[in-house]
Amino acid sequence: MGVHGLAVSRDGQILFSGNWGLLKAWDWQMGKELYNLRAHSIQIYCLAISLNRLWLVAAGTKLLKSEDWLKDNITS
Repeated sequence: MGVHGLAVSRDGQILFSGNWGLLKAWDWQMGKELYNLRAHSIQIYCLAISLNRLWLVAAGTKLLKSEDWLKDNITS
């Protein structure tokens, strides 16, 4: 399985990872998962985060999606 796509926020505080069917946001310094989003059975190959950290774009097999990742499903 493994990770196939990574992106880091401009300020270096948030790491985004993507693999088969799952996107995650991490506070990498604390080792804490901030958010996860199921992408069904889609392989994620590339991730990009907007400069203001509000939009995450994922590209993969059959997928090009932008997500306001702060809006929903933030885990605490």
